[in-house]
Amino acid sequence: ALFICLLLPFLSKLWGVPFRQLPSYLRDGAACFLNMGSLSS
Repeated sequence: ALFICLLLPFLSKLWGVPFRQLPSYLRDGAACFLNMGSLSS
């Protein structure tokens, strides 16, 4: 998960997501990731 945090600035440019909006995207992404993890386990 650490490398994802390092890649976020680059991904935000690729996705065209304003950097100041990343926290909300991160919350949605983290919730989705946690849901996937709980479903797979």
